[in-house]
Amino acid sequence: MLKKFAVSLLTLAFLTFGAGTAFGATTTAPDPAKLAEIKALHQQMVELKVQMIDKKVEAGILEKEKAEKIKDAIKERQKKVEEDLANGKVDFGKKHHKDRDNKPKGDSKETPDAKSSSSMRLTQ
Repeated sequence: MLKKFAVSLLTLAFLTFGAGTAFGATTTAPDPAKLAEIKALHQQMVELKVQMIDKKVEAGILEKEKAEKIKDAIKERQKKVEEDLANGKVDFGKKHHKDRDNKPKGDSKETPDAKSSSSMRLTQ
């Protein structure tokens, strides 16, 4: 019985680890034309986000200072995406948080007086 369990466990381990390398080996280089198309669509998305922020400022939903910070962050991310594409990376500016697990649990960017998006919708 112990031998059957050991064989089953080893078989499962080989299949699991072997599948990871097999799937990873099938990745091919992306088509440059498709990447250019994706880049153009991403640029359109960025432009639409900036327009939406401007409309929220006009409607009085968002403060000008906060809107400028958001737009700056969007533009910085767009630069990162363009740099990644120029360097052959295709993860489109994703941030890889190495210290995510080391961050204290109580550390939050939100302040107690900050409104969440859901509470903003309720007040409108």
